[in-house]
Amino acid sequence: MNKTHLRVLFAGGLPAVNTNCYDYPVILPRTTCQFPGLLVEENGTITGMLSYIYNESYDTIGLTVGVNAARKEYFEFSKPVYYKLNVAYINMPDNKWDKYFAYLQSYQYNSWFAIGIALMLQCLLTVMLHKVEEELNQASVQHTVSDSVWQIIRLQLMQPESLQLSSNAGKFSVVIFSLIQCTVIMGVLSSYIFSNLVRPPQPIPFKTFSQFTSLIDSGKLHWVDMGTSGSLHELIRTSNAADITEFRMALAKNPIRFGKTVKEVIKMIDVPGAVLIKFEDENLAFEVNKKCGLYIFDSLFPPTHGYLVFKKGFPLMDEVNKAINLEYHNFNKLWLKYLRSYQGQLGCSPVSYHQIEAHYPYIGTAIILCWFSWKSLLFPCL
Repeated sequence: MNKTHLRVLFAGGLPAVNTNCYDYPVILPRTTCQFPGLLVEENGTITGMLSYIYNESYDTIGLTVGVNAARKEYFEFSKPVYYKLNVAYINMPDNKWDKYFAYLQSYQYNSWFAIGIALMLQCLLTVMLHKVEEELNQASVQHTVSDSVWQIIRLQLMQPESLQLSSNAGKFSVVIFSLIQCTVIMGVLSSYIFSNLVRPPQPIPFKTFSQFTSLIDSGKLHWVDMGTSGSLHELIRTSNAADITEFRMALAKNPIRFGKTVKEVIKMIDVPGAVLIKFEDENLAFEVNKKCGLYIFDSLFPPTHGYLVFKKGFPLMDEVNKAINLEYHNFNKLWLKYLRSYQGQLGCSPVSYHQIEAHYPYIGTAIILCWFSWKSLLFPCL
């Protein structure tokens, strides 16, 4: 069979690009979902786009497809033309402590621990000093333990022990101490703002697929998507690997949450804990790349390769593979030019900072103050 050219069927767009075709593949095209799918087998009859190759109307289609056992039964595949990453877009789970008690993050936790130890030592030293003064009969006033502790705490907070409001000096001292107190609070607030600017981003809560599975199983993360089509969902449905089997069990407890349109899925991603897993060349992935504040993880699943598909026994497979080897670098350049560079123009600022306006730093502080006030009312003798 001597051929001087290949008969190629222009494939149009991927099913994922047609945002109204979320239930692909379909056997009978309709207005809202015109793409018939790549391969649907009915009673041994091949339908869908690959049927044009199977009945030899065309040699191949202008679309790279993935390999699976069902397609290998009827078709041959070229060497991989390119690869694409399976990217996970993660909206980090909401951290209540970080949200409401962010004011306490003005300093590192070991710094707060050191401050607490130093305060306890000062209180202990003050109590011992008052006891020694009482033993030597040099103290004019008897001090209880709570009085001694409260005295040193007021000293650290720069509060006066007594106020003489009847005199001008007393009134002036109130103004001075108020200014000092305001300076202390503003200093801590400045430290809080600065620490949010320089603090490293919150780490992705998983590094391996098994950790991701456990987070899905516990409900801390949930998967959102537009449907169950594609090679990724096919892998999850059919693979007997131990990690995939565990992942299926996790999805049985915490099912995938589906949206019918791209806009609906993007709104679902705004919920903390939402995860979207898509190939980087899909339309939904392009739209999600426009969002800010999402973490991107591209090592959850291995890369997927795209192949040209021909009917089984196609006589020019060797020539096709030789041509792919010769043009592979050009394919790679085009891939980087039209995909990676486009995504780089869409992205927002990297998630390397904390959104200060999303925090409520004084709520946690108010809760602590209310708790101490409540304890002081219940136990006034302490």
